[in-house]
Parts: sequence; structure tokens; C-alpha cells
Amino acid sequence: MYQGELHKKSVEGPLFLCVSAENIPKILFEVHNGWCGSHIGGRSLALKIKGTGFFWPTLSKDMIMYVKTCDVCKKQSTIPQKSATTITPVNKGAWIEELLTVLLSLTKTPSHATGETPFALVYGTEVVLPVKVGLPSDRQRGFDEAENSERMKEQLNFTYELRDKALFKMVQYKHLMARCYNTRVKNREFMVGDLVVRMYAIAHPNCKNKLSPKWEGPYKVTKVVGPTTYELSHINGKPINHTWHATKHRKYYV
Repeated sequence: MYQGELHKKSVEGPLFLCVSAENIPKILFEVHNGWCGSHIGGRSLALKIKGTGFFWPTLSKDMIMYVKTCDVCKKQSTIPQKSATTITPVNKGAWIEELLTVLLSLTKTPSHATGETPFALVYGTEVVLPVKVGLPSDRQRGFDEAENSERMKEQLNFTYELRDKALFKMVQYKHLMARCYNTRVKNREFMVGDLVVRMYAIAHPNCKNKLSPKWEGPYKVTKVVGPTTYELSHINGKPINHTWHATKHRKYYV
């Protein structure tokens, strides 16, 4: 108990305000469907609500069930390799109406690459969600506008450190993505003079049929234009127009 209200201590340290059953639907709707809602998945939604400082015992379970019953999410959901439902085209007027909600949601959603929200990278602190205004916590009850303004100015001095950390994490994220991608890559490197065959469907897109060969050639590599780009010629030396990417070739062995 703290100041007459039940709280739960988090692993990180701050206290979570325990929410009563009658306030749960309001919080779910505001965070998922409200002005700052973005119809995110159940786990992400649970993390966002915990980030606002609220808690109840069945939070994660309720998030998953709420997303499953959300009408908008059901219409836009997909299954592996196949769409679960058709996506209704949004006309220009409807998109403009939804634009503010999307932008508000993006400003307070942490990025996987940086680990921070765009709002925090600009102002040095997190944005206050509308749900906290309707259901205030101890932090909002003790709010003082003048004191908060001064602290915000002080906090701006630390935004450069926060941005540097976000930049460092983004570089790490890019290297991790590149490493994961490169593990599935089989390098194809050719030298000038190598004989190669190229994909028939790429060279003759209008002549492809079931009986068409998959490869044609051989051709000779006459120039290495880039790491994966080459110029080719026929065996008799007649050049072939355009450059060709290594993924469209394979080595021809004599």
C-alpha cells in the first residue's frame, strides 16, 4: 500500500498502480484503440500498459484476448504465407482522418533499432498517454506545471547522451540484421574470362513457357562492374547489352 492505494513493485524498481476491474476496459480501449493507439499485438500492448504504470494480475492474458476480439485487428490480421482477410482500401479522406492517430502512436512506440521512442529522443522524456489523464497515478497527482517546466529544461541537457546511446544501439542492430541475412547468402563471384550461364526467364521474359530452359549460354565475363555486377559477351566476343547481377548467373564448367 502507498498513500492508500495498492501498488506492485516492478523488477526495475518503479511502482505499478494496481487497477480495479471496472477501470480495465477503459485502459484497454484507450491504449489499443484511442488517440495514441496503433492496434499493436498482445505482448507489445501489455508492455505499453506496464510502461504507463498500470498493473493487474491477468494483464498479459487480457491483452491477447482483447486483440483477438478487436474488430479492426481481425479485419487486418494475416496468417503465415496467406492473408486471413481482405484489406479494405482506404480512401484519401479516411487516411487523413487516421493520420493523426498513426503519428501519435509512432511518437511513443519504442523502436526495435534504437530502443527509444521518437518523443524521448526529442524531449528527453516519455510522453504522457491520454489514459493517464483519465485515470491518474501518483505522478500525475503531484504534478506542478512550473516545476515540471524547469525539470524538462534540465532533462534536455541529457538528450545528447540518450541520442548517442540510441545511435550506438541502432548500429548494433544493423550489424545484427546484416549478420543474420549474410548467414543465408551463398556468395557468387566471377572473374574476367569466366564462362557463365544466365537465367533464361530474365533474358527472355516474354518467351517463357513450361518447356523453356532454365539457363542459357555460355557467355563470357568481360568486366567486373561492381561487387556483384558484371558485363557479359557472347563466346564470339559480341557484347551483350546491360549489366547483369551475380544472382542471375551460375558458373559454366567446360
